[in-house]
Amino acid sequence: MQLNCPNCQHRFALDHASEDECARALFGLLGRIACGRDLIAYLSLFRPRTQALRWSRALAFADDIEQLIKEYGDAPVAIALRDTIDALRPKIAADGKPLCNHNYFKRVLDSGLNRLPVAGASAATPTRSARTSKTAQGYVELESLKHGQ
Repeated sequence: MQLNCPNCQHRFALDHASEDECARALFGLLGRIACGRDLIAYLSLFRPRTQALRWSRALAFADDIEQLIKEYGDAPVAIALRDTIDALRPKIAADGKPLCNHNYFKRVLDSGLNRLPVAGASAATPTRSARTSKTAQGYVELESLKHGQ
């Protein structure tokens, strides 16, 4: 099976991409998580401007995200991935300096988790309409679905 690179239009065989052990492990990880597309976009933020991101490095970053998914769940991590991508993609495109760690992502995830209402909170807890950001509204919706409200 031949694939086309969306960036450079280079054609390559899928079996060539799967020859690397780390690449196979990354493909397997992407199949296990719900936010695989977001993770791929997030991993692109680590790609150096003049070279490809090594499979081993991509796998290490993806493993870190998988651990956060196990700890916090799919939905908050997926939302934080999208917020991180939206915030950093223009900045990285402008200055060409890729990410080197997950610190920014973890701050985004923590800030999103801090906005989640506490289960059984009083009526003083802001409702969906009182929230201004779409991310905060999404967290409230997810939490209400989780608790069956």
